[in-house]
Amino acid sequence: MWHTLKENAFNKNRQILIRSDKEMNATVSLSAGSLDGNIRLTDYEKTEGFNRSHSFGLSETETKLRYRIPGDMLQRLLIKHQNLLLAFRRQQVLHESIDDFSYLLILTDEKGIVLAISGDTETVSRSDYMLQLGPGSSMSFSSMGTNPVACAMELGRNVYLQRSDFYLNSFNSWSGLCQAVRNSTKEVVGYIVLMSMNEVPYLFLRALAHSIIGNVEHDYHIHSERIKSWFIEEMFEDRLKNFSLTPREQEIAMYWMLDYDQKQIAKVLKISENTVRVFVGRINLKMHVNSKASLILKVLGAI
Repeated sequence: MWHTLKENAFNKNRQILIRSDKEMNATVSLSAGSLDGNIRLTDYEKTEGFNRSHSFGLSETETKLRYRIPGDMLQRLLIKHQNLLLAFRRQQVLHESIDDFSYLLILTDEKGIVLAISGDTETVSRSDYMLQLGPGSSMSFSSMGTNPVACAMELGRNVYLQRSDFYLNSFNSWSGLCQAVRNSTKEVVGYIVLMSMNEVPYLFLRALAHSIIGNVEHDYHIHSERIKSWFIEEMFEDRLKNFSLTPREQEIAMYWMLDYDQKQIAKVLKISENTVRVFVGRINLKMHVNSKASLILKVLGAI
């Protein structure tokens, strides 16, 4: 999948590679407007971002990020966001295939604290040692100044920054594209930013970032739903033990409350639909209920 994406993106952007900086910036603005909305910073947004960075006492000449949470706090944060981390790490094969340029792929929580960072070994090591950019680092305005994550949090949209858009001079050779990761209810649970130190065409960077972030978000949704389903099953199974039901009745009651119909229950348990029907009637009688909804309410203690 990655090789196809890379080949298509490079073929599509071959001419962009030889354009001047002026032409490149024009291409980025046009592409951003047509593909992803306006994700470049406006002059006003850039000025406001720099003013805000300066208001925190941050100097453009600072060479390191200002804030990094200690190990014990970081461990608690990693546990809290373990589903997001797992989804990010399961895409490792895709982004580890990148060997054409130096890059960083960064996962943060919803407040801009770095949870994980990957990329080519040299760039990751140099960023951690020289810039203090690694797990636990804050990418907020007060810590790093204007950067893709801080801007995405502030503006509530995808953001692309290039060279002089960054507040710290240490990042003036970088470009970066940040996009929020959302849960199934569209709430932001984190941010992923793809950053590169090379002259990488915007369309290529966007296609690569979109592929990685899309896969992470999809994987996160699936894993979260599995965890939620597992939790509900465990809860039903535990609560059914409080009622005078046989093990078989408890099993059928649990599937029934998980919204399996009689045909599906019969197939899973390898019994006839008629047998399932008899069991459901017996369960309703013992539980003093007359529907699936009332059974769930009874088990949950609502009636």
